[in-house]
Amino acid sequence: DLTIDNLVYLNSMLGAIAAGGSLVANGSFEADADSNDIPDGWTIEEYTAGAFARDITTPGHGAVAIKFTSPGATGGGEISSVLFPVSPRVPIIIDFLTKSSVAGIHNQLLVSWYTTSNLADYIETTTLWDKDTSNPSAWKRYQFVACAPATGLWACVTLVGAKNDNATAGVAYFDGVTVTAGLPAIGWVEAAIAEASTSIAGWTDCGSVSIPLPPLSATSIVRVTVLAQHKVETDETAPQR
Repeated sequence: DLTIDNLVYLNSMLGAIAAGGSLVANGSFEADADSNDIPDGWTIEEYTAGAFARDITTPGHGAVAIKFTSPGATGGGEISSVLFPVSPRVPIIIDFLTKSSVAGIHNQLLVSWYTTSNLADYIETTTLWDKDTSNPSAWKRYQFVACAPATGLWACVTLVGAKNDNATAGVAYFDGVTVTAGLPAIGWVEAAIAEASTSIAGWTDCGSVSIPLPPLSATSIVRVTVLAQHKVETDETAPQR
């Protein structure tokens, strides 16, 4: 039975890699090889009187989601991934799904940075998402980009459901967590900007293109690649450059 459970977990990790090269395995919280109701590859902290559970009634991705229930001021809890390798030269993209039973509980997405794969070698924590109003009541996808500090070579992701600094009772749900290296691809924008020279002294702007972007954080990085061609027309009577 243990062998079967381990194969299930292995398949879930391979599936995550095939689906998007996620640095965090079991981000859909499906695998629980030891049947302890804690998703494999994750660590749970329940706050005083708070409760954690795997939820199969209203998942947002696959067959299982997770939820933290807060009775009020004491909060719900938090879940953290295992450490994964990063580089200060390569951004990471974090995607996740969330919803809450009430809009006013306090939920967060945190990334903690380390110099080695030892938790004792902690550097700092970056708060990427911090919401204590207007939490969505239906599943909503969020995406954030983060960069490791100069000495950061390892990281872990923490989702906080109903933080214990908020007196609002409620349930926070999370699902479909992925972490990938690089920058998010927005896709092609099929449009053209025409520029025409009106004189030797300058150019006339003949158009523009709008590029739709997803929600961005204050530390987001946007890379724009432009494919262009040009045509040179010369005037034999004008000085050449």
